[in-house]
Amino acid sequence: MNTTIDALGVSAIAEYCGANPTAVHQWIYRHGPGTDSKTPLPAPVTRITQSLARGAGQKFSYGWAPSDLPRFREWYATLKGWGADTAASRWKEVDARIAAKHSKE
Repeated sequence: MNTTIDALGVSAIAEYCGANPTAVHQWIYRHGPGTDSKTPLPAPVTRITQSLARGAGQKFSYGWAPSDLPRFREWYATLKGWGADTAASRWKEVDARIAAKHSKE
């Protein structure tokens, strides 16, 4: 039985936080599920497992609910040590970049 879940992956989280996907993978490694981080990531709604070719094992990632996006920004701002004014300025810049990118699509 297949279940469909609306979830955002690493690329969407990266774009929303103004980071690159590699950074998000590092966040998962350092602050994701099972790390006992003092600054844990927002909890994912799903784990995505992909079998690799020729029995080479598996790789996995996580997916987050769209409603978790504001929590990611709060988490990232805390991780960076930004105050409210710096965070607000940063998110304004990121939102402008996202809007400009998507208006070209």
